Amino acid sequence: MIDIGPYFDCDSHIVETLENLTRHQPKAFKDKYVLERRETAAGKYPWFLNGQRLEILEDATRPGNLIPKPGALKEFLRALKDGLTEHVFVPAGPDVLTRAGRLEHMDATGVEASILYPGEVISMWPYFTVPEDRYTLLHAFNEYLREDWGFNYRDRLYGAPVLVLDDVDAARREAAWMVEHGARVVLVPAQPAAGRSPADPHFDPVWATLHEARVVVAFHIVTPARHSASAWFWMNAYGEAPLVHMLSSMIFYNLFARFPDLKVLSVENGAEWVPHFLLKLDKSRGMAKNGEWPCGQLEERPSTIFRRHVGVVPYPEDDIVEIVAAVGPDTLCLGTDFPHPEGVARAQDFVDGPMQHLRDEDARRKLVYENGRRFVPATAGHRSDG
Repeated sequence: MIDIGPYFDCDSHIVETLENLTRHQPKAFKDKYVLERRETAAGKYPWFLNGQRLEILEDATRPGNLIPKPGALKEFLRALKDGLTEHVFVPAGPDVLTRAGRLEHMDATGVEASILYPGEVISMWPYFTVPEDRYTLLHAFNEYLREDWGFNYRDRLYGAPVLVLDDVDAARREAAWMVEHGARVVLVPAQPAAGRSPADPHFDPVWATLHEARVVVAFHIVTPARHSASAWFWMNAYGEAPLVHMLSSMIFYNLFARFPDLKVLSVENGAEWVPHFLLKLDKSRGMAKNGEWPCGQLEERPSTIFRRHVGVVPYPEDDIVEIVAAVGPDTLCLGTDFPHPEGVARAQDFVDGPMQHLRDEDARRKLVYENGRRFVPATAGHRSDG
């Protein structure tokens, strides 16, 4: 075992219940939208909205706060295949459900700080097709996240509220509210907004609000009904595919020239795509030398811009040694995905597994701690809510 803590965990989660999703929703909204989770004939527990089954993750929780065993993906997938899943569900303890319990878990596993993302609301919001109602849904969630977990609790827990850009004025107001309440990281969907690239200057009032407060923007993978998704979907609509479109748009639309201190994290999208992506970014810039540049030519190589502004959380199954050899140690950030089964139960498990052959001590320290802290520095001029 190579003990190189402390760790900075750029990918951990909370577990939403119906109560905490709806706690801050106005009565008129609750009357309009009936959200519930119920069992199907197949023994699944998906969400339903006004009676419509939502095609999102349906094995994340079960009645009685049962969740898949953290860090047990292979066991969980075998159980799904065999139809014998009861033994892979465990009671969610205080380390999953409460702030105090999570801090105890972090203390026991050497984690100094964690970024906390939602589990399911990030896949639920597109079903609310009226932009105003999307903001109502997400603001209610953000209020709960701030109240129960904190946007910056003692420089250890950084709850990431969700921000959609559909309506630029509403998004700017929500971003300002997040900043006012101490947000250090916000979660933005990696997809077009109102028919535009999020890097379009149309959205600059939102980016300006986040940039001024040095808020990090995270792009986290969404969670559809993955086990029934097609191979085409896995290839073209999940994980790295939408992400590379998003990041290349931000770079080629010169967003980082307009907002030079803006930082971005790619979370739970893997990292094996990064080396080829950087090569293609630079090649594409050269091929388009005399082409259209909506926001002006780049003054630097796109790969240089990427390395300065973007951090990437690899999957446990990624070849860390190969990626570091190709792009260096300054891009990758540790993420456990706790308490989800896809990740690792402890940060140390990531070191003992995917990183076991990474012998460069400086590279290991950057990956497990320094790169994360560079993106989210300890509070100095930032508000803390604990």
